[in-house]
Amino acid sequence: MNRYAASVRIAAKPDRIWPVIADVTRWPDWLPTMTAVEHLDEAALRMGHRYRLLQPGFRPTLWSVVELEPQKAFAWEARWPGARALARHAVRPVTAESSEVLLQVVFSGPLGLLAGALAGRRIRRYLALEVASLKQKMEQRA
Repeated sequence: MNRYAASVRIAAKPDRIWPVIADVTRWPDWLPTMTAVEHLDEAALRMGHRYRLLQPGFRPTLWSVVELEPQKAFAWEARWPGARALARHAVRPVTAESSEVLLQVVFSGPLGLLAGALAGRRIRRYLALEVASLKQKMEQRA
C-alpha cells in the first residue's frame, strides 16, 4: 500500500469546519488543487454518491462515497482495473476552540501501488496545499 497524509490544526470548532469539507462541489472555489468537482447524483454528500474530480495534472476521476460519519469524516474511492485509491477526510476536536483535520490517500492493488508511487510527489504536494488552504479559509472566517 502507498499511503499519503497531511494534517493541520485549525482555530475553529469541527461544526464550523465540517460543512466546508462536506460541500465538495464548492472545493474548486478555494482549493488550488481542484479544477472542478461535478456531482453525478446530487450535490449533497451521501453514501454511494458519485463525483467527477478534475485536478491539474491528473485525468478526470470518478469518486464514490464509501464511508460517512456526519460531522466527523467521509471517505470516497476511485477504482480502475487492478487499482483502488481511497481518500479520507476527517475532522476532530483538539481543544474547545480548535480542531485537527486529517487528509489521507491510500492506493492499493497491483496497479494502484505503481500509480501511487508515480504520483506520490504530486499527491504529497496537493495534500499539503489542501490542508493549508482549508486552514486559511477557516481562520479568515473567524
